[in-house]
Parts: sequence; structure tokens; C-alpha cells
Amino acid sequence: MAEQSKRSSAEEKQVSTKKAKRDSKVQYTGWEVPHANYTLDSVNVRDLTPEGFYDTYVKTRRPVVIKGFLQDPSFVAPTKWTNAYLTSQAGSQKLMVEERASTADSYGQGNEVPMTFAEFIRLLEAKDTLHYLTTQDVEADPETDRPQLMAPFVQALSGDFPVSPALMVRPAFRR
Repeated sequence: MAEQSKRSSAEEKQVSTKKAKRDSKVQYTGWEVPHANYTLDSVNVRDLTPEGFYDTYVKTRRPVVIKGFLQDPSFVAPTKWTNAYLTSQAGSQKLMVEERASTADSYGQGNEVPMTFAEFIRLLEAKDTLHYLTTQDVEADPETDRPQLMAPFVQALSGDFPVSPALMVRPAFRR
């Protein structure tokens, strides 16, 4: 019992430290919903070009629903990613999930709770609507002191998708 209490206290301290680091970072302006009845764009992946996708959505931080799957041969996630597979590959990985007290509350309040990816998947399976997988902080690589490219749960699944899909490669960065 005391060990569990210590672990909870240590996790709380880690969450508090991460929040403080995030709050001290430079804030940037993102995309805002233009009106109450706004509907997100819904685009078939086959109709997107890297240039158009970057200019319309990435650069402007505008959300979009992308229908279909990436066409990259290394993108095998659609044939593999079941909840059981995701849990077996990344279930033990820790992540931060934003939690709302009720469905009347909005997301983006910064109330993050730690859990494992398996716990988050169980919430999804239960059709929970109070939790949201938010942006994950990444640790610095101990050898280079640079941030890791992916959160640990994503890294555990990284063999199933291209790190730099063709859709995300702008012409200026192509070789």
C-alpha cells in the first residue's frame, strides 16, 4: 500500500513537472473554429497532394478528416491495428490523457492524467467520452539531449507506418 502511494505521489510530481514545463514554453496561435455550425473538411487521401495538404492544413493548423489510408507501401497499420494488437505492442507504455469531469466541459483545460495505452484503449472500447489522447511530451535522448521523435507508445508501433509519409513531404524537402 505504501509503495502504491509512493508511486502515485511520484506520478503526480512528474505530471506537475511536465505541466510546468509546458506552461513555460512559448505559446503559439492555432486555428480557431470560424462559427458554431462549422463542419470540418473531409478529404479522401487520394485527392491530396503533399503541397496542397501542407498549405491548406498543416501550415494553417486547420483540422481535417482524412478518409482512406496512406498509400505508402510501408504503411501496414490498416491490416494490423486491432485493439488487441495495439495493446500487445504498446499497452504497457505510459501516456497522458486529458480528462473532463463531464460531457458539458470542453477539452483543452489541461487536466491531464497518466495511464497506460492499454487503459486508454479500454476506455475507447467502453465508448468513454470524458478522455482525450492529447499531445504527448517526449523525453530528451540521453545521448544527444535532443527530444525523441515520438512518444513511447507511438515508438512501440513505429514499424507499422512510415516516419515521413509521402503526403507530408513538401517539394523543397524531397531528395
